[in-house]
Amino acid sequence: MSTNLENNNMIRRQKRVKRIKSIILFFAILLLFLSVILNFILVIKVFHLQKQVDCLYSVLEYPIECNRML
Repeated sequence: MSTNLENNNMIRRQKRVKRIKSIILFFAILLLFLSVILNFILVIKVFHLQKQVDCLYSVLEYPIECNRML
């Protein structure tokens, strides 16, 4: 009887450990994709800011309108 109970406990433990591993792996992959997406958004915003800075410098050097870029 005790070996059967030990086997059931061991099976439940293995299932629990497998489920926890799956959850950890899922969140690791989710964080990886999330960081890639956020970095891509950040790069786009930096390029947009660079265009704004270039526009402001060009207005200082050559006084022309640059509102369409801002």
